[in-house]
Amino acid sequence: MILIPRSSHFTLLLVCLACLPSRADEPVEIRAEPIKLKQGDPLSARALVARPPAIRGVMSWTLETRRHRGAIFHAALSPDGKTLATGGIDGTIRLWDVETGKLTKCLIGHNSYIYRLAWSPDGNTLASAGAFDSSAKLWDPKTGMLLRTLKSEKGYVAIVAWSPEGKRLALASAESGYVIVFDAVRGEHIKTVGLGVPVAWLGWSPDGLTIAYAGNATPIQLWELSAAKPSNSLDTSGDVTYSFSYSPDGKTVAVGGAAGIRMFDVAAGTVIRTIPGAATSVVYSPDGSTLASASSGGAVQLWEAATGKAVKTLAGSTTSYISWSRDGKLISTNTSTTAAVWEVESAKRKQNFDASGIYPPIWSPGKPLISDTHTATPSVYDVNTGKRLCKLEGHKAAVTSVAWTRDGKTLATGAYDNTVRLWDMPSGSPIATLEGHTAPVLAVAWMADGKTLASGSSDKTIRVWKAPDKKASPTKKAATGKTAEKSEGTAAAAAAAEQKPTADAGKKAASEKKPTDALLYEFKGHEGPVTHLTWAPTGKTLASGSTDKTARLWNGTTGKPIATIIVSWAVQALAWSPDGKTLGSSGVDDRLNFWNPTNGQLVNFVASPGSPPSVSAITWSPSGTTIASGRRNHTVQVWDGRSDKPVQNLTAMAPVISTTWTTGGSTIAGACEDRTVRFWDVESGKLRGHLIAEQDQVAAVSAEGHFRAESGIETDLFYVVQTDKTQETLSISDFATKSKWKNIPAQAAIMGK
Repeated sequence: MILIPRSSHFTLLLVCLACLPSRADEPVEIRAEPIKLKQGDPLSARALVARPPAIRGVMSWTLETRRHRGAIFHAALSPDGKTLATGGIDGTIRLWDVETGKLTKCLIGHNSYIYRLAWSPDGNTLASAGAFDSSAKLWDPKTGMLLRTLKSEKGYVAIVAWSPEGKRLALASAESGYVIVFDAVRGEHIKTVGLGVPVAWLGWSPDGLTIAYAGNATPIQLWELSAAKPSNSLDTSGDVTYSFSYSPDGKTVAVGGAAGIRMFDVAAGTVIRTIPGAATSVVYSPDGSTLASASSGGAVQLWEAATGKAVKTLAGSTTSYISWSRDGKLISTNTSTTAAVWEVESAKRKQNFDASGIYPPIWSPGKPLISDTHTATPSVYDVNTGKRLCKLEGHKAAVTSVAWTRDGKTLATGAYDNTVRLWDMPSGSPIATLEGHTAPVLAVAWMADGKTLASGSSDKTIRVWKAPDKKASPTKKAATGKTAEKSEGTAAAAAAAEQKPTADAGKKAASEKKPTDALLYEFKGHEGPVTHLTWAPTGKTLASGSTDKTARLWNGTTGKPIATIIVSWAVQALAWSPDGKTLGSSGVDDRLNFWNPTNGQLVNFVASPGSPPSVSAITWSPSGTTIASGRRNHTVQVWDGRSDKPVQNLTAMAPVISTTWTTGGSTIAGACEDRTVRFWDVESGKLRGHLIAEQDQVAAVSAEGHFRAESGIETDLFYVVQTDKTQETLSISDFATKSKWKNIPAQAAIMGK
């Protein structure tokens, strides 16, 4: 009789060894768990269609955009090199055909960001790390079906990694510092080990018996799964650890850090080679002959693994993460908005994917929509039809800020080219270019009279301009606002006389009349970039906010300072109450502060916990009785201004950039970092729908799935449909044919009153 020791370590070793097939890429079957969705449930908390109407034969469905809604966090190339998977802030996965560059599938099921993706060695399963929903999900990329959900009980999941044989999955619970190993086939937990600090990276040894993991400033722990805890480590002191990679023979580990790449002999635990230069990602080629490295913002570099000699550079590539195809012929890279696949031999781009857009449209009640900010050519759209009215061409760098006059006839834009430009609306004709700032313009704001404009800049100054008369303004080039007296809070010289063309400038120059010199005042005093500006609605007081942890108040008539408000953090939002008697401010803490604008004294504050605590937006309701605050923790909170009590907590599903009320006060709009503006009914707290900035288009999508957009959007919008056997990605026309669903654009009136 053979006695089996009751040691859990020995039992675990037998289990692990039993998982190992003869070949690492041998197909592994993972059967799908029962679907937990009920008809009428949204596909996920992040789905655009929050209340999908029942359709026969369909469990749930939603609309999506071709590009990700928000930043991409990771791109992973399938082992066969035919498919690129991308995931990011919108909680969806997109699969792209490497040969054609076209989107083939969208996978929806996570309720949170997707931080990392990993293909199984056989390429039949895709694992995704669901961040704040504390899960890893396993997907069948052919059918789109969610096969299994692996829940972390140790906090959010930031990293997933397959074992070499493809039967086990390791998760890194980055916030709490745990590594958890699951049997992916059975969905069973195998073991958990704690690091004590957030896990920066993890990986398997080629034999599948050891997991390596590390924090940014900890040694790399080598954990043999047969042991209760790691028994060996690699001393990486002297540099941070961003990532690491085992060589295919398991003898060497390459570690990327801020100072360079260090290559460790695993058995001896010593550094055998150092390659200088920051590396956020390092990955061995499948045959071990080449090491690929990347640094954030830098090109991918290929090195000869045996010598550390530079082999070639993928010129034009920028990425934080790298993945190889199984044959070593292709490499994938990604930025926050694009992804690419490169041919290793030629070092040329094989395919580029315009996979994301980050910034939402800017919505103001009664005004056209503005999209494509943070580019040099924003576009203006009709709010009711989504049709583009004009494209603003003139800035030489990205536009950072916009401001409408109250009547909506003039738009001001500030940009990284250090200028402010004024545009006639809705034609988009240029009125004037205001020059004088010596650094990017970060904020612009109109006084209520529509005749005075303020601009704030990274040069730490505020300029107040007199808007030129449209009739006297040029159509091509406007005059430069000259710098006047520059002492803090001192009025500058009055507007200069109209500039006249010289006699020898010719008839063309003589016909291009230039407006009156526009600069009225220059305010100095801030010690950091001026990021926020807002005029009092009932007077001529200007409030400014800066990264220098102050808000300042200025008299727009005399040009003199009124008060300096010391706050604890860089100003993230400023807003006036409708009566002009209170100024609200916020920063990266959880407080809304309310100030007396006559003396800068704190009147009151309200606070609510959240992670992160940052309050990024403030706006009063038209009646002045209610306040909405946008948070980086994906919420909009509605406060009763009389009782200081919260009355609604609205889920935004992405960090909130700004908040706006409709004119009647029944609806709140929140612009978010997933390229959407969300609209909620204030009384019920229910989501009405979204405005989404897509290429050359702004589409409105109701919570019930009706959409309104210009013709042609069908190439940018599609349906994701969950049945009992598949999760299909269907075109607008295919979905209508199969489901008999009829879109009613009139029911996409999501803005309320």
